[in-house]
Amino acid sequence: MSRSSRISLLTSIGLGVALLAVAAQIQIPIGPVPITLQSLVIFTMFLLYSPEEIVMVISAYLLLGAVGIPVGAAFNGGLGWLIGPTGGFLFGFLLAAIIVAIIRRYFIDTLSKLMSQTAFDVLIGIITIIVYYGCGVAWLMLSTGMPLSVAFSVAVLPFLIPDGIKLIIAVKCVQALREFASQLN
Repeated sequence: MSRSSRISLLTSIGLGVALLAVAAQIQIPIGPVPITLQSLVIFTMFLLYSPEEIVMVISAYLLLGAVGIPVGAAFNGGLGWLIGPTGGFLFGFLLAAIIVAIIRRYFIDTLSKLMSQTAFDVLIGIITIIVYYGCGVAWLMLSTGMPLSVAFSVAVLPFLIPDGIKLIIAVKCVQALREFASQLN
C-alpha cells in the first residue's frame, strides 16, 4: 500500500470515527437507550465505505471509547460505556459491520443481479438494523434482567420509525453522492 493510500485510509477512518462521535451527541433521551444520529452515520458509512474501512471505523470507535475517550452518547466512554445498558448496540454495530463487510465483499455480484442498487442499499440497512437491535435487546436483557417483551419495547419499538427514516435519508444521500461522483468521471 502506497503512502498516499495509507493516508487516505487513515483519513477515512478518522472521519468515520469523528462522525460517529459527533452523531452520538445529537440525541433525544427517551430511556436507557437514547435516539441518536449514529444509525444515520452507520447506514451511510456501510453504503459508502469499503468493507475493510467499515470494520476498521467501528473497531476504532469502540477502542477509543473503551480506553475512556468520551465518544459515546452524552460524552460517555470507558469500560462502563461498553458494558452498560447500551453496550449491546455498540457491539451490534461491530457485528453488523462484519456481516455487511462479508456481504459486500462476497455476495455483491450475485445480489446486484437480483436487485437494484437501491434495493441492495435498503437490504444492507435492514440487515444492519436487525443485527444491532438483536444485540442491543439481548445485552439489555442480560445487563438489566429485563424480560424480552420489556427489552423489546424499550430498545426496539421507539426506534423503528426513526431508524426507518434515517435509513431512507442515508440511501437518498448516498444515491445523490454516487450520481455526483459519476458526473465527475
